[in-house]
Amino acid sequence: MKKLSLLFCAMAACCASSAREATVASPNGKLTVVITDAPVPSLSATVPGASASGSVPAPFPSGTVTYAVTLEGRQVVLPSKLGFKADFGDFTEGLKIVNTKAVQVDRQYEMQQVKQSHFHYVATLLTVDLENSHGQKASVEFSVSDNDVAFRYVIPRQKDDNPKSAVIFSEATSFLLPDGTSTFLTPQSKSMVGWERTKPSYEEEYKADAPMTDRSAFGEGYTFPCLFRLPASSLETIGASGVSESSESSGTYKSYKSHKSHKSYKTYNSQDFWLLISETGVSSAYCGSHLSDYSSQQGYTIAYPMPGENNGRGDTFAGIPLPGVTPWRTITVGSSLKPIVETTIPYDVVEPLYTLNPQLSTLNSQLSTLNSQPSTLNPQLSTLNPQLSTLNSQLSTLNSQPLRSLHLELAHLAGQLHQLRRPGAVHRPRLSHGLRALPRRQLVG
Repeated sequence: MKKLSLLFCAMAACCASSAREATVASPNGKLTVVITDAPVPSLSATVPGASASGSVPAPFPSGTVTYAVTLEGRQVVLPSKLGFKADFGDFTEGLKIVNTKAVQVDRQYEMQQVKQSHFHYVATLLTVDLENSHGQKASVEFSVSDNDVAFRYVIPRQKDDNPKSAVIFSEATSFLLPDGTSTFLTPQSKSMVGWERTKPSYEEEYKADAPMTDRSAFGEGYTFPCLFRLPASSLETIGASGVSESSESSGTYKSYKSHKSHKSYKTYNSQDFWLLISETGVSSAYCGSHLSDYSSQQGYTIAYPMPGENNGRGDTFAGIPLPGVTPWRTITVGSSLKPIVETTIPYDVVEPLYTLNPQLSTLNSQLSTLNSQPSTLNPQLSTLNPQLSTLNSQLSTLNSQPLRSLHLELAHLAGQLHQLRRPGAVHRPRLSHGLRALPRRQLVG
């Protein structure tokens, strides 16, 4: 989108008396997010770099709140819409920014059995307070770290401390990416299909490096997480003057074939950017979401569950108590895949649901120690296991002996005892081993 920022800034200047804008930057200053209620003009397909099938933003009139994301001076998310529709009010239009507040976040925490054990999250948290044309209020929180953007809606109670709860019918949240972006996505399955009609239950086949304009395989959008490659040639550089300039780059990738497997591989331009969209903080108080199919004017939007999911049980919208929050929508972006692979944003912005019992923690530590013992113990364990198996088999055999056989043996022993106690008996048969093993009190008749 050439000259997008110039047109955007010009329109914002015309509406300076009423429009407001807020900017939040990452701790290292390389990642920035701009939120505004100024109108965004439509771009003609004749603008260099734009196309009828590419990312041509819809005209956002005054009263529409949008956000845009820039990394290292390159716009990775074009102005995209924010908002939601609830049963008590519409927060998709007629909005204005009434206040902003920024605080620094610096928290450390520990987790087990994930990609690392110690976490240190440093970010800037910006709260943008919104008001619709009916005076109803809501906020959107943006938490921005060096490679991650997370945002969610905060919904308070309204006038007279009401309503106490809300139904969120839909979100207008969108992600408009630069023209030429390619995708690495798995399509959302149709519902009530597959094993025991459980789909969508996991993931379908991924399609690598596909154009954004390709429709999803089942027409239901895409399952999180969603990965995108932003070619360097399509990224706009935001200069000091606010003018967008196309990034100069030659080629997006090269292909070659492996001599061993004869498969085609691609090596991407080192100036390409990578972007991952997902969600976190989803609880039983809210529904899980996915991305819609691509639209040239909106990009991708947040899509709620389909009516047939869970075999038709449950709602296709969210009902939450107030005050309440929506799940976090997350964007991870980098000039390589390293930030995508190493991101911890799914954990960074959520609070723990429970505290681990210290005794369990100690047991886990002991178990970990045992598992890490030298492999010299393994032969000993291998020797003991068959012996234990044999003993268990013998015990099982003894336990399965019929009681009648035991009774017959006892009767035979009792007969021998009777012969021994007869008066005048000259010959006393030798007591059997089994009889001598009986307790003495059982020999008294």
